[in-house]
Amino acid sequence: MKSRLTLMSLLFVWTSQALSQSISTPSEVANQVGPEICNCLGNVLKPSLLNQKFDECLTDELAIWLADSTHSIGPMTVEGIREVSTAIRNYAHTNCPSFRQAQKEAAQSEHYRGSKIVEANLLYDEGNELMGRQDYEGAIDKFKAAVKLDREFVFAIDHIAICYRQLGEYKKALRYYKKSLRVYPEGSLAWLNTAVLYSLLEKPSKALQAYEKLQEYHPENPEGYFGAARIHLYNGDLEDALKNSLTAFVLYSQQGSPYLKDGEKLLTTIVTEMSMRGMTEEIKRIGEEQNVNLNINVTIEGQ
Repeated sequence: MKSRLTLMSLLFVWTSQALSQSISTPSEVANQVGPEICNCLGNVLKPSLLNQKFDECLTDELAIWLADSTHSIGPMTVEGIREVSTAIRNYAHTNCPSFRQAQKEAAQSEHYRGSKIVEANLLYDEGNELMGRQDYEGAIDKFKAAVKLDREFVFAIDHIAICYRQLGEYKKALRYYKKSLRVYPEGSLAWLNTAVLYSLLEKPSKALQAYEKLQEYHPENPEGYFGAARIHLYNGDLEDALKNSLTAFVLYSQQGSPYLKDGEKLLTTIVTEMSMRGMTEEIKRIGEEQNVNLNINVTIEGQ
């Protein structure tokens, strides 16, 4: 009831002023109100409070905007204000880091979890026990039975793919990771393993596309950059290899990752290769772009 009253009160303000004012489109309103929404949301936003906080900020900031006698929106309907709300939500996703991060964490929590169906969870647990004993075919049967009961059970779908990979059936594994991504398009595990499988199938261009998707959806995950760097190095694209390798190294370092040494080794290999080809200026420029000093002796400073 509270949300309906809030919506109707905004509609009242909207309707009372709109007749004499120039009309703004939803996207125009979003561009004007959006920065204040970002400020209202703050720097850290709990995923569990995502929608509540957004609705509060939307109501407050849109009411302030509408209170200005020069502002109005059209059409003057409940559907119209919902279109404005959607436009502002899209603005927040693109421009408000805390909102975007909370959305991602909420989606991950929704999909990287057990099933809401008890029987599916039991089958999943049985599959894990069989997988632990390296009975991958038996595990696949259990995981498939779990997915039959819950077709959005991402963990079970991913585990089918893991089993097929262990059996060396890479194409079948890819098929199930694709199925997983249809349920959860931003799935970090599925994108990472899709990239690895394409590499095993000697399809570097498709592997690179998967790593780039991982970067797009999870820019804080160093594995997307590390994998992309290796492929660029393999292809001889040394500048792109260095950019990705350096990003991976910095993220590994910032996160205290146990893979930091792997990141340093790859970075050293790329810088050495570029140095041997006389690309010292390129090394310096790329390092400066990421606030890291790189020299031809592969001394890594800063960060």
